[in-house]
Amino acid sequence: MSDEETYKGKKIEVRDEEGAKRLYLDGEPVEVVLDGATGTFSSPRLPYSNYSSLKELGRALVDN
Repeated sequence: MSDEETYKGKKIEVRDEEGAKRLYLDGEPVEVVLDGATGTFSSPRLPYSNYSSLKELGRALVDN
């Protein structure tokens, strides 16, 4: 299953793979870290920033 949108010309896709959510930008996988205590997501590409959803993280990655 996949949920996708186009943001500023980039395709942001959240896929459900083997029971886990995965983030892709223009078809390329993005390394994501889930903070189990807060339920927020981050990426080494945007250190020290947490986002409430994978799509929100994807938009921030496109913006930066």
